[in-house]
Amino acid sequence: MKTALLLALALLLVPLGARAAGIDWADGVTTPANPGADLGSASYSTWSVEGGRITMRFLLPVADAQRIAGTDIEVLVQQRVGQYLLDHLAVRSGAARCGAIDQGYDIGRVDPLTVAAGLYGFEIFFQCAPAAAPSGDALPTSAAPPSPADLVLEDHALFGRLPGQVDFARVQVADGPFRSQLFTATHQQLILPAASAPPAAGWQRYAELGFARMFAHWDRLCFLLGAVLLTRRMRDLRTLGLSLAAGYALSLIATVPGDLVPRGELLGAAVGLLVALVAAQQVVREMARAHLAILAAMAALLGLAALGWLAHATWPVLLLVGSALLVGGVLGVSARHASLRQAAALLTALFGLLDGFVLPEAVGPQQLSAQTLLPMALGYDLGALFAALVVMAVLLCARGVLTRRAQHARSQASWGLARDAATAMLAGLGVFWMLSRLHG
Repeated sequence: MKTALLLALALLLVPLGARAAGIDWADGVTTPANPGADLGSASYSTWSVEGGRITMRFLLPVADAQRIAGTDIEVLVQQRVGQYLLDHLAVRSGAARCGAIDQGYDIGRVDPLTVAAGLYGFEIFFQCAPAAAPSGDALPTSAAPPSPADLVLEDHALFGRLPGQVDFARVQVADGPFRSQLFTATHQQLILPAASAPPAAGWQRYAELGFARMFAHWDRLCFLLGAVLLTRRMRDLRTLGLSLAAGYALSLIATVPGDLVPRGELLGAAVGLLVALVAAQQVVREMARAHLAILAAMAALLGLAALGWLAHATWPVLLLVGSALLVGGVLGVSARHASLRQAAALLTALFGLLDGFVLPEAVGPQQLSAQTLLPMALGYDLGALFAALVVMAVLLCARGVLTRRAQHARSQASWGLARDAATAMLAGLGVFWMLSRLHG
C-alpha cells in the first residue's frame, strides 16, 4: 500500500510536466539553446583598451534581452537593451567618466551587432582622453593616451534584473592577450592599474561561483537529499564524495578540449531525471514486482519520445530514449543486485558528470582555448564539490540525529512516514523538472 501511494504521488505530476513539455515540442528543432541557462543567467563582454579608446562588446541570450526589453520585437529589443546597457556600463579614468562616442552613420552610441543564433550583440566605444572632433559622421581617427590614472571598467547591467547573473568578461590591453575575468553582483568593477593588463581571474573566483551555485539550485539540493536517503552511515560520505569527484573529473576530460559543448536545457532535464531516479531507487527495493514498475516507467518515457518525434523535436526525443534506457538499466540492476549505497554512488557520479558540464556550456559562446578553460572549469568543479560535501554532511548528521531519536515504535513510524513523503516529493519534482525543462 505504501509503495502504491508513493507511485501515485509521483505520477500526479507527470501530466503537468507533459503539458508543460508539449507547449514547445514543435519548436524543439529550431529554437536555439540558451547559453548558461543551467548556470542561472550568463552574459559575455569583451573590453579592448587601445590608448584612450575602449571598445566594449556585450552579448546576452535572446530570452534575457527580451525580458529586459519587455517585448520580443527585434527592433525594440535592440533599442531598449542598447539604451539599458549604455546606462549600466561605464569606464572611468581616475575620477573622470569616459564618454561613449556617437558612431555616426545614424548608428548612435550603441551599435547592434549580428552575432551567433540565440544571442543579441551590442558594441560601444568609450573615449577616455580628449580627442579631435570628428568631421561629419566619421569616428575620430586618433586618440590621445589617457593619464596615468587607473582605468576602471564597470558593469552594473542585469544584476538587479536577472537573479544569479554572471558576466564572463575578456579584457585586452594594447595588443596583449585576452584575460578572462568575472563580473558578478558582488564584483561589478575591474581596476586596470595605469591601463596595464590585468591578470586573469584565478581559479578561486570560479570556485566561489561553483560553491554559490550549488546552494542556489533546488534541483541540486534535492538530488543530494535523495542520495543521503539511500545511505545508512556517516562514513558513506567518503564513498559519495569520491563518486562525485570522479564524475567531475570525467566531465573535465570530456569538455576541456573544447570538442563537446552540451546544451543547457538538456543538462537541466537530465538533472531532473537523476532526482527522480534517486527517489525511485528507494521505491523499487520495497516492491514485490519491481520489474513491472520499471517497464511501465520505460514505456511512459518512450511514449513521450514518440510524441516528440511526431512533433519533430530531435533533442527531446534523443534524451527521452536515453532516459528510458538509463531507467531500465539502473533500476533493473539495483532491484536485483546492487545495494542502496552502490546505487547512491553510481547516481552521484552521474550527477557530478552532468554538473561538471555547466561552466563549459555557459562559456561556450566565447570559444575559449583548452588552456584558458581548464582553470575555470577546475575551479568551478572544486567549489561545487566542496559545497555538495558540506550539504551531504549536514544532511547525514541530521539523519543520524533523527534515527537515534526514533527508538520506540511511534517515533519509528513517524520517521518512516517522513522518509516516504520525502521520497515521493523527490520523485514528483524530478519528473516535473525533467519534462518541463526538456521542452520548455
